[in-house]
Amino acid sequence: MNDANCDLLIRNVRINDSENVVDISIKDGEILKITPSLDIQSVKVIDGTGCIISPPFIDPHTHIDKAFLIPSINRSGTLEEAIEIMKLNKNDSMGSNFDNRADKAIFWALKQGTLFLRTHVDVSSKTGTKSIEAMQRVKDRWKGIVEIQIVAFPQDGLIRFPEVKKYIRQAVEIGADVVGGIPAIEENSASAQNHIDYIFQIADEFDIDVDMHIDESDDPNSRTLEMLAETTIRAGWEKRVSAAHCCALASYSNEYAWKVIDKVARAKISIITNPMVNLVLQGRNDQQPIRRGITRVKELISAGVNVSCGGDNLQDVFYPFGKCDMLEVAFITSITAQMTGFDEIKYVLDMPRNNAAQILGLQSYGITEGKEANMVVIPANSYIDLIANKPPRRLVIRKGKIVCETKESVKTPQFVTSIGNF
Repeated sequence: MNDANCDLLIRNVRINDSENVVDISIKDGEILKITPSLDIQSVKVIDGTGCIISPPFIDPHTHIDKAFLIPSINRSGTLEEAIEIMKLNKNDSMGSNFDNRADKAIFWALKQGTLFLRTHVDVSSKTGTKSIEAMQRVKDRWKGIVEIQIVAFPQDGLIRFPEVKKYIRQAVEIGADVVGGIPAIEENSASAQNHIDYIFQIADEFDIDVDMHIDESDDPNSRTLEMLAETTIRAGWEKRVSAAHCCALASYSNEYAWKVIDKVARAKISIITNPMVNLVLQGRNDQQPIRRGITRVKELISAGVNVSCGGDNLQDVFYPFGKCDMLEVAFITSITAQMTGFDEIKYVLDMPRNNAAQILGLQSYGITEGKEANMVVIPANSYIDLIANKPPRRLVIRKGKIVCETKESVKTPQFVTSIGNF
């Protein structure tokens, strides 16, 4: 690269919580220089006016295939009724306006500075791999703007519905990036272990990562996290496994919880908490005190476990709210995990950034010279300002190009909507 000029120069931005501002030059889609007062010619110059510049946000756990999908009303608001609604309507509903719903969700994510996401997509005996195929088309359409990893997800189970095994294999064969699972949905612990074993068999055969829904329950007898950790170690799949939800961990006795956390740490499993959805779905049958649904975030962190957070569902039968804003997810995580000390806030902000990048295996992530120029310019004056006020994202930059801009003089974001331009 030629240091004499660049394609984009962003002046007067802060890459952390300090008051010091720097200039960032970008050339050929990469970060060229980061230093105060760059003397360099640029095709385009932006004055960051003291904004914080952040690596892009990452949603490591979402369900884009279900976004905005409400085939019938979830009157109880429970997880059980949501699963039943989807099971009964799966033939008709999963294909309903799939592309429009998915594109809307991804536009919302882009607006909020999310450039990478991992979505679990249902594979079932009723629909086979149809939703995987549809999401693959969405992924291809957004390539180069928002990068999508697809998880083949057997929502209804594998041992209960053994025919789903062939569809999971087919899903990976046609392009699913990751293999998922939900062992606690099986009828007993032996079936749950068989479920896990089959998923690891697929992972080994195709050399891909594993990302499972684990113990999304208040039941202290739901113990598939320990199974997952032990299987990960036996399989030699350390650093390649993620476990989402892990709600039952919060209901275990302290003695058993620490035993499991130690195994999770040794297995180098990443944990993804989904606080907004689990606050809504868990503890429904409790009298006071009501369990809050999220896993033992602080204990996991103290054990050296990589912990991230996800948006999970978006305005569907599982969760009626959400707006694809990972700062909102971080904010709720900070509150529910009681992580409001200064260093804790810094950690929470990294949960949907560096911690999630580790889960997705992103190699060129971060505001560092030589890295890919993916970043978000946010009008905030501190980390606390970021998480408390969740300001509109002024600029979203992908490979050195502005893909979304919110002009300060208007309230409505101005999108770059022609995907074919990139």
